[in-house]
Order: sequence, then C-alpha cells, then structure tokens
Amino acid sequence: MRRKNKGFTLAEVLITLGIIGVIAALTLPTLIQNANSAKTGPELASAVSTLENAIQQFMTDYNADYVYVAMRKAGSDSYSIDTLINNYLFNTNNPYIKGSTIDNPPTSSIQWKGSEAGYASSSTAVRMLANKSLIASSVDGEDGKACVFSDTDTTSKCGIIFYTSGFQKKQDEGKLITGRDVFKIWVTNRGEVLPDGTSETGNLWSDKGNCDKAGMEDGSASGLGCAGRIAANGWKVDY
Repeated sequence: MRRKNKGFTLAEVLITLGIIGVIAALTLPTLIQNANSAKTGPELASAVSTLENAIQQFMTDYNADYVYVAMRKAGSDSYSIDTLINNYLFNTNNPYIKGSTIDNPPTSSIQWKGSEAGYASSSTAVRMLANKSLIASSVDGEDGKACVFSDTDTTSKCGIIFYTSGFQKKQDEGKLITGRDVFKIWVTNRGEVLPDGTSETGNLWSDKGNCDKAGMEDGSASGLGCAGRIAANGWKVDY
C-alpha cells in the first residue's frame, strides 16, 4: 500500500515565513552596515592617495617644497584650500584629478553626530569623485572662511571633509555620523595628506573610545580621529 505524503499546512507555512521575516528584520540592518563599513576603508584610502599624488605632482611641476609656493609660482595670489581644489587639483581645463564633478555642499540643516558638524556646509570647493564619494574643504571656525596655507608658517595645514559614497542616502535620512559616514583629512603645507587621528610623524593619537559605534550613534562619542584608526588598521573599519 502506497503511503500518502503529508504536506505542510497553511498555518505551518505562515508561521515559518513569519519567523524568517523576524530574523531578516533583525539581521538585515547589521548586514547592510557591515557591507557599508567594508567599503569605507578602501574609499578613504583611495581619496587620501588620490589627493596626495595630485598635490605632490602639482608641487613637482612648479619645483616647490610647499603648497603655497607652488600656488604662488602658478600665478595665484590666494593660498586657500578652496583655491587649491578649484583652480589646480580639479581645474576644468587641465585637472590633476580627473573623473570628478562639481557638487553642492551637504545641507547645513542635517544634524551630524560628533563635533565636526557643519564644517563643510558653507564650502565653495566641493567635488564628487569617480567612486561617488565626496570631498569638501573644511572652513575655519565660525567665520566661514576657507583655510589658508600660510606663507610664514610652513607647518600650517588645512582640512578636507570626506564623505563615503553612501552619504546622500544617509543625509536624506538625517543620519550622517562623524566617524562612520563623514571623516576629516588634513593637507599639510608640505603636501602630505593625513587622515585625521594621525600625527605628521605617523603616530596614532585618537582614542578608540572616540570611535565607539554605539557612542557615535547616540552622540556620546565624537567620531574624531576615526580616519586615522582606519588607516592604522590597514584601511579596515575595526569598530
């Protein structure tokens, strides 16, 4: 006598699908965040390398040991980070960095977590790189003026704000977080490009507590220096 195969009841199927849905809802955000974190390090490394190679080539072309000297020899009477970005690195006719597009600064209405909030909101030098990450010059303090490479202080440096390629979606959701989606990079007068959190001798100064994931999300951790932590960890996010 042939046995009759017993199938699943509708109730059993619905219960199983419900369990799968709950598990997916719990794990999917973590999987997405891990995937985004895996892209952050390489994107940051690419931006640092691209900027430094371009600046060093610019200085070599004008036989200059300092950024301000190269800009002066190139005919500029402004030594600001905005001038470096707009007139030389991304010059429309002969750019040192190709494949970028002019973009608008992120809106100042977005509330960043961490203390870098608003630094690029009034920037006049904003460029979307080929991989859809974004760089914007960091303004000086509350006066909103572009940082200037000093012709009397060769140790001066100016900041650049780096946004990961997924920043636009996070901005639309109001969830841009310093140390996760937004990082600071320093350009020195000697043409070095340093992720914030590393000294000019290459030493890591940032406390890992600054980069605590939960702390950055609730605002108790600043997110400062996390670019340096990523660089020190082989361009991988370890937090």
